[in-house]
Amino acid sequence: MLARVMVDDYSQFGGKHWETACLRNVLEYKGLLSPHTNKPLTEELLLGVGGGIQPGYVFNQGLIKDTGGVFIAGRTRSHIRGPEYAERLLSRLGASANGHASPGSQGAFRKVITALDAGEPSIVYCHKPSMPYLHMPQARGEQVFMHSAVIYGYDEIRDIVLIGDQPEKPLTVSVDEIIDARAKVVSYKNRSYTVSVPGKLTEASLEKAIREGIGDYLDSTGTPRSRHFSLYGLEDWAQSIASPSHEHRWQGIYRNGLLYRPLVDVFESIEILGGDGGLFRPMYAGFLDEAADILQEPELCEVAEMYRELGASWTSFAEQCLPDEIPEFKAAKELHRERQRVWLALGDDSADTMKTSADRLAAIDRHFSEGEFPMSVDETEEFLMGLSSSIAGLVLAEWRAIKALGALS
Repeated sequence: MLARVMVDDYSQFGGKHWETACLRNVLEYKGLLSPHTNKPLTEELLLGVGGGIQPGYVFNQGLIKDTGGVFIAGRTRSHIRGPEYAERLLSRLGASANGHASPGSQGAFRKVITALDAGEPSIVYCHKPSMPYLHMPQARGEQVFMHSAVIYGYDEIRDIVLIGDQPEKPLTVSVDEIIDARAKVVSYKNRSYTVSVPGKLTEASLEKAIREGIGDYLDSTGTPRSRHFSLYGLEDWAQSIASPSHEHRWQGIYRNGLLYRPLVDVFESIEILGGDGGLFRPMYAGFLDEAADILQEPELCEVAEMYRELGASWTSFAEQCLPDEIPEFKAAKELHRERQRVWLALGDDSADTMKTSADRLAAIDRHFSEGEFPMSVDETEEFLMGLSSSIAGLVLAEWRAIKALGALS
């Protein structure tokens, strides 16, 4: 085996969301360009072609001993633990995902090295909390556990792989660490894929892909695979969160200060994991703006504005979950945003800041898990009722935007 294996001239880094970023960067490296602009496909366009956005409320009671157990989904098929999303997206562009899965970790790693030797970067699926450069707070838990990254190099002497991810700079991970992170979750254990692209993407092909992506979003909204991952799931959440009789009402499940945990889960889902904030809605608005130009349908820009406003509403709701009037809530929001900003800008050089902020977030979690919620019982009930009302309003706005988009399709 060579001491150092590198994909020639790989320099594509950065992005708003881990999966669309990986796909955009590899497609740019492979030379797939938009026929309308002769530029690389944007992350927003890929989000839309892949099926767009799909809300969902996930509550895993089995995780609440140590975490909040709550995740708010925003991107379509975010609950599919594997390459289906990428395969569907690439297929619409005339490209393909050449997948590999192996029960053996060492064999799976050798497959990636073989691809590198052939000049192919690999997109690998990983267990998010096990990715060392993310420095996730221990109290964050396992409810958001999938991540993907691009391996574009291997240095046998230093025993590291070179990784492209959301930061604008390359990252490094030890071989043992990446093997461990890839082997943690059975449903996508040791999965990887390389990307093959058509010689050239035609205008007709891209226009067809855009229409299929919009249709996919509309279909999955009307007939979702899972009620949880749909607007119906959000409706259920609005009814249950503050209901005095519902078995999943938050005041009944999260006693005392533990109520902090699902609130910070919601904030992080929307603002940190949600494609640069706003639960992917601003990204989808960007897709519709591009689609309006490519399809020559300017009315799509009006719908794009509805999704841009939706994104702002989701951000406002995330802020509502952790009101600034409570110092620890304000600090938690600032720490999450600072972690993301520094990591995206500095990559590996953000380690000290990431570790420090993770420790501070864990301390805030301990403060509440070992103490009281900073509102009285009556104040908490009123607070949760306010969140319930806001969720219901978001659901109505989502339905209005979908109806407007459907009327143009």
